[in-house]
Amino acid sequence: MVFASKQGIKFVLTSLTFILIGCLPGLFQGVHVDFMNYVDLLKHVSIQLVHPTYFDGELTHPLFPNILAPYFYSMKILFGGLILSLIWAFLGLFLTFFLPKKAKQVIHFIAFLGESLPDILVISIFEIIVIWIYERTGLLVMNLSQSMEDIPYILPILCLSFIPACFFYRMMLVNLKEQLEMDYIEMARSKGLRPSAILSRHIVRNMVAPLLSYSRTIVWMMLSNLVIFEYIFSSAGITRFMYTYHTSLVFTIGMFLIYVPFFIFYVVLSIVLKQITGREAL
Repeated sequence: MVFASKQGIKFVLTSLTFILIGCLPGLFQGVHVDFMNYVDLLKHVSIQLVHPTYFDGELTHPLFPNILAPYFYSMKILFGGLILSLIWAFLGLFLTFFLPKKAKQVIHFIAFLGESLPDILVISIFEIIVIWIYERTGLLVMNLSQSMEDIPYILPILCLSFIPACFFYRMMLVNLKEQLEMDYIEMARSKGLRPSAILSRHIVRNMVAPLLSYSRTIVWMMLSNLVIFEYIFSSAGITRFMYTYHTSLVFTIGMFLIYVPFFIFYVVLSIVLKQITGREAL
């Protein structure tokens, strides 16, 4: 009951924050602050939330369902990138756990370089690889931009997952080092458990809670990267829609739509984690 109340309050306050931030342009008239205009815009947006519309330069259209197609596209890219980055990070963790020390140091250094790369450079590298394969084989393995017939999914997900995977991997390594110093690891070793069993049954389980909390920061980073990715890939996603029809109402509803699935996602994961490990993540 306490958990549900806490999450309900968080949801309401966050939703109100989106409205307050979305209406901030109304607070400024040139270099002057106009608080009454800001209040009027808040009232206007609050009323429009019942029947939201947007203006395309010629006609006024209902926001729903027109915003849903770009919204669902962006959600597929975001969740696909998040899941893929976790898969890459876990595979890297299991691989380096059994490698010699020198090999581990090389992979650690590569991960450090990976998370330091600019987003545009990551996109350029992947696109160069796709173009190189096409020039050598005549096979276009991935779409480089959106067209009337083709919508890019694989390449944006790959690009979006690369840097978060490096962050997740390095975070897992730090947590792994802490877990290996715990007393329960020595006890598990004394019982004759194999390293693979210790890693999969005990260490990974205890890493989930801090990883889940840390992932929220990664998600915000991915959201900021999504703006760049949708522009470069010419993708008709939610951030491009919000930029094209940049009104306080569109911004507020767009941010709310992005927030809701992640809020539900983390609440459900927190409940599951609580049942499995007895630890809170939110």
